Amino acid sequence: MDASGNRFNPNKLLLDPYAREMSHDTALPDGVASAYSSGPANRAVDTGTIAPKGIVLAADATSFGTKPTRAFKDDIVYEVHLRGLTRSDTSIAAAERGTYKAAGQKAAYLASLGVTAVEFLPLQETQNDANDTNPSSTTGDNYWGYMTLNYFAPDRRYSYDKSPAGRPASSRRWSRRSTTPGSRCWSTWSTTTRPRAARSATRTRTTSSRGAGWTTRRTTR
Repeated sequence: MDASGNRFNPNKLLLDPYAREMSHDTALPDGVASAYSSGPANRAVDTGTIAPKGIVLAADATSFGTKPTRAFKDDIVYEVHLRGLTRSDTSIAAAERGTYKAAGQKAAYLASLGVTAVEFLPLQETQNDANDTNPSSTTGDNYWGYMTLNYFAPDRRYSYDKSPAGRPASSRRWSRRSTTPGSRCWSTWSTTTRPRAARSATRTRTTSSRGAGWTTRRTTR
């Protein structure tokens, strides 16, 4: 609490937790991580100019089709990283590899393998803008998508359409196209983080355009 009775730091700009699109990561492109800290050294540092902003989007009425009635126990689930699914796939146009758009193009192939549900690793915004800064190094990279920044904003790096509002629209189109009739599309998200190499049982929520359910898995991170 400060001298004015504030139980928060008025110098730190907070992101709307319900924003459906973010402008940039917390430390990039023009900030440094320490600026977001409080305490004696950084309390007076105003993050208003460097903090990510929520982008207001018009309401969307995209139809996701009819949810399948098949029991979850009967699903054949394929878990995959959205970017990794097509990043090195030469059958996909180079500019589209590693994006929502490219993932949607693999739906028929996965269905031909007998897959009835595709479960993607976290798709929400996370601090990964610096992943490609040094293409020859993975130091500091956040590939898996944990340490979520915003649960309602799809990751911008996975979008082929980089225009404002184009990124959430890309994820909606992908969700619709990445399934075949009767199949499910899930996205995993984690509400907890763990020290690297610490093993624990984590309960995660799998949400779907055509179904939803809980899954429990062992995670190492």
